[in-house]
Amino acid sequence: RKQKQIEVLDAQPRDPNEGFVKLKGDGQSFYHPIHEQDGMLLMHTNENAPRGKVIAVGTQPPYAEQEIIPQHPTDRFVMLHVSGDTHVAQYNHDGGTRLTVLDKDFKPLRDLQMPEQAIAPTHSISIKGDKLSLTATSFKHASEAITFDLSSGKQTASKVESSPFDLPDAVVERVYATSKDGTRVPMTIIRPKDVEMDGTAAVQLSGYGGFNTVLGPQTNPDINDWVSRGGIYVQANLRGGGEFGKDWYDQGRLHNKQNVFDDFAACAEFLSKQKYTSPERLAIEGTSNGGLLTLATAMQRPELFGAVLSNVPVTDMLTERWPGDYGKAREQRGDFENNMAYSPLHTVKEKVKYPPMMVKTGKLDPTVPASDTYKFVATMQAKSPETLCLMRVDKDVAHNATSIEHTAKQTAEQHAFLETVLGPIDQKQFKAAQKAKEAGTQKESALVPKIDLRALEEVKKISQKVTLNSDLVAAAASHTSFADKVKNAASPKNAGNSR
Repeated sequence: RKQKQIEVLDAQPRDPNEGFVKLKGDGQSFYHPIHEQDGMLLMHTNENAPRGKVIAVGTQPPYAEQEIIPQHPTDRFVMLHVSGDTHVAQYNHDGGTRLTVLDKDFKPLRDLQMPEQAIAPTHSISIKGDKLSLTATSFKHASEAITFDLSSGKQTASKVESSPFDLPDAVVERVYATSKDGTRVPMTIIRPKDVEMDGTAAVQLSGYGGFNTVLGPQTNPDINDWVSRGGIYVQANLRGGGEFGKDWYDQGRLHNKQNVFDDFAACAEFLSKQKYTSPERLAIEGTSNGGLLTLATAMQRPELFGAVLSNVPVTDMLTERWPGDYGKAREQRGDFENNMAYSPLHTVKEKVKYPPMMVKTGKLDPTVPASDTYKFVATMQAKSPETLCLMRVDKDVAHNATSIEHTAKQTAEQHAFLETVLGPIDQKQFKAAQKAKEAGTQKESALVPKIDLRALEEVKKISQKVTLNSDLVAAAASHTSFADKVKNAASPKNAGNSR
């Protein structure tokens, strides 16, 4: 655990009443003990180093301190792995893991050759002699066991543990958008090899941008089903996250929160400009704080998107929660005015048609109350009845999915919704449908807003009804094969291979 203060107790104190001795602690920075070596305690800290560094502090008077691994120019320090005189520094490097072998004086010797856009949990890394073993996760493979030769930095063994959600043939790209203030915003693109860059591909853009949370490589039912069907999946690393240290986090919270929405909009603009997709084929998706992200960005820039998926979103930014990221709108006038400017509930405009939306909540959610969703959907229906805004209420689920089966059901529903409003996920099928439409041989989609307009005071009644139509139900039926895949993934044999 990262502590704000580190204290030590001498095993044989000269004064029985002396007790603990404070080694470090400024009340602001964290200090994470790593290893005790030669009377020195090695600690990971962000004191005057937002991306992290390692210091050594003596555990006996005079408690001398020295910096042994300085802050990296670009990468966020994660952990120092120690085995005898062998030291390996672990960093978060542009969305993946970087491992650097150090000499006995902690000077860099070489980097280990990690797979492209792959991340290794710290607990999976072990050192024995001149070998380092780890388990890596990438967008292609859920689990890959790798062994490195520390003297050369090369892989000596690699074994992929297959998962139903692997995408071994996908193309993984790292690209960068430029935000409104000039900040470079990275994204990872996962796509089929044969997709054509002509603006017709269906894209699902996902983000979070908050709470110092790191979005890294992963495999899951959502990405697998989308890409397997011919779509492009994009994961954005927005400010407010923890990918690049405390400064990156600070630039996306409190009165800097607008930066996150600007970053997300810039990513959408980049994808359309570079012909990965076009606004009418671009869907955005996010959960919790990411649900706030999708709704707030859609309220500000509705012309950029063809669909919005918002799961358990925070929509009322005047309700005081998580002051570290959102401030205290009920106590501080500055926070109130700042939050009011982007609060989805308070920024719905009348007579504006927004992208089709599916907003999901959990009736039992203790983290973000379902009332946030109820209020937003009711407001949308009252002010913009021309906007298709569906609400999905899970009666037995709280903030997150409780099982892989539930995840599969949610994924199938959402992809069916997207396929209905964006057109076929498969690019070739979409082009064929467009030609048929132009030739007059295909009917327009029958999916139209069919949710009854309700007064705001009847918000509670909304939770009792989820309005879908026959088109959406039929589209969902086409995803039944995906559900079978998930059932297989949930078997004991594959239980440990999905995230």
